[in-house]
Amino acid sequence: MMTSSPGEQVARMEFHEITREGLQRAFKQVRPLNLDLVYAQQARRILDRLVGYKVSPIVRNRLPQEQQISAGRVQSVALKVVVDRELAIRNFKPSESWSVRAHYDALPAMPSFEAEFVGKHAGSKAPKKQALAKREDAEAIAQALRGLPHAVERIACKETKRHAPAPLITSTMLQQAASLLKMGTDETTRHAKALFEAGLVTYIRTDDPSVSPEFQRETLSFLRDRYGAEVVPAKPNVHKAKSAGAQGAHECIRPTRLGETPGEGIEPRARQLYELITRAYLASQCRPAVFDATEVWIHAGEYALKASGRVLKQRGYLTILDDRDAKETMLPALAQGQALSLLKVEPKQHWSKPPDRFTEATLIKYLEEKGIGRPSTFASMVSLILRKEFVAKIDKKHLAPTERGARLDAELRNHFAAVIHEGFTAQLEQDLDRIANAEERWSRFLEAFWASFSPLLESAQQGSAMQ
Repeated sequence: MMTSSPGEQVARMEFHEITREGLQRAFKQVRPLNLDLVYAQQARRILDRLVGYKVSPIVRNRLPQEQQISAGRVQSVALKVVVDRELAIRNFKPSESWSVRAHYDALPAMPSFEAEFVGKHAGSKAPKKQALAKREDAEAIAQALRGLPHAVERIACKETKRHAPAPLITSTMLQQAASLLKMGTDETTRHAKALFEAGLVTYIRTDDPSVSPEFQRETLSFLRDRYGAEVVPAKPNVHKAKSAGAQGAHECIRPTRLGETPGEGIEPRARQLYELITRAYLASQCRPAVFDATEVWIHAGEYALKASGRVLKQRGYLTILDDRDAKETMLPALAQGQALSLLKVEPKQHWSKPPDRFTEATLIKYLEEKGIGRPSTFASMVSLILRKEFVAKIDKKHLAPTERGARLDAELRNHFAAVIHEGFTAQLEQDLDRIANAEERWSRFLEAFWASFSPLLESAQQGSAMQ
């Protein structure tokens, strides 16, 4: 007598929002268990245990003063990324450069503006930017400009569009909550979970910015009623995942109902997160903002200077989410051939800067871009290396490796560099996706991994423990 497989006996129901409608749709779309997805998850769990359970005792033996230390397939790569950044900062050698800026007085009731020296005339072509490495060069040009008449030589205007940013996914929610609401990953995750469980937002672990067609149609109608037809695009916006190895298993993080206000049971900080999610989602479905971008070329003798700026023509998504830089330059109305009144000319020294230390948010962004980890692991991974004191926050914001983190990372580099690095970990994620898509057998994948991994273990186990 033939029996059915577990995949035929068990039905799978998927829902991405805890609402009556979401659950009703899920009940109508039950499917058999997809064993390929089960095999991929099984391979992931085994892989994580092989690395964690096999490597951790070895590094504890080699670092006997750090008995609480541990390693992990993804967490150790996150630590390595922080250490690499710290090394880049320490080894950075600044280089000097100079610029020359002219300040002009405009017409009455018009703002003054600035232009930067670019180079010398090159016929009808725009001159290439001239690098100024020395103070003497910059001061000589500034002195020459002070003694010359300045006039508008050419004005170039071009209509440009700034398209609406994508709605939030797990990584961008964590990033924006950190930058705009000053929330750490743990706090953001906790509030997002509460919003999901209250039925206010869709599933919070996702790497796909898409939205269901039904809800998108509802959104466009809501935008038209609330903000007017001028913000509604002619065709619905399509946002695609940008990260390496995005799974696309769930749609974006969005409100489940438009125009709804969280009830009294929702904490104030969770309400702020809900507003952030809602504002980002609504803006993502709007028309682009339209600007007139302007370049003004100014001649003074043989010298050419350029001023750039733009003017907002149509607000589009900025009606809901104004993400413009406060330093954006506005230019006065100028005419070709117009003589300009020079206020002053300033040479300015610049030093190249080392890369910034990671914050929780920027580390998550980096890991996502490199395809390291999944939406379900980003927050917990960063929290783990902080909790285990492999990295610490300096100035309450930026991440730097601790001494124990640096010692652990050095051991892993010495003995497991072939496994604990960005490229290998990202490739494993792609291999797991191949298993999920029935393109590779999970047992064969694990056999190949073990064949390359076990010699590393044997080599690292040899020799005496480090004191």
